[in-house]
Amino acid sequence: TTQDIWLRGGLVANPIKNLTLNSNFSYNTFTRQFESFRPAYEVVSFNLEQDNPVQVVGDDDIEIQRNFNQYYVLNLFGEYELDSLYDHYIKMVFGYNQEWDFNQRIAGDANQLVSPNIIDIGATTGNRFIEGGKGHATLRGYFYRLNYVYKDKYLMEASTRYDGTSRFPAGDRFGLFPSISAGWRISNENFMSGTREWLD
Repeated sequence: TTQDIWLRGGLVANPIKNLTLNSNFSYNTFTRQFESFRPAYEVVSFNLEQDNPVQVVGDDDIEIQRNFNQYYVLNLFGEYELDSLYDHYIKMVFGYNQEWDFNQRIAGDANQLVSPNIIDIGATTGNRFIEGGKGHATLRGYFYRLNYVYKDKYLMEASTRYDGTSRFPAGDRFGLFPSISAGWRISNENFMSGTREWLD
């Protein structure tokens, strides 16, 4: 039996012209319950070269597994766009991201049921084996991206993320990751006008 539920909600606001503020929150819960039962069995194998048959007997066996996961995501970000400055276009995105993840697992195996009519791991008298584990992780990040376009020909983008995670030691959890790029839309240059009928 598996249950996987996702819930998400958010708000969008435009407090001033050209500015959009976004927020959304997501929640996921996942549960899985697995149970397997194998009744006792007996196998008899006859070999014509031997007087006695080979007999193999196996105990009944029951196995269970339980998984439980939870996951949260919070995003807050804004977008500011200016496209009415003649030959200039500017867009900025800035925001915050937070994630939290928790998972837990337990599994057990046992044999020799007290009665074949009671299929439950607690109703066994033989060997028992159990294992499991749990863990959690968090992520947090701040980011921005700036786009600038001049005359729809010359392009520049700069972005930076400042991210941290609990998966690393306390002194090394955060890092700064900047990047920058530039582009030239050569097809929009005047000296390329003669190629527009055959070069897209």
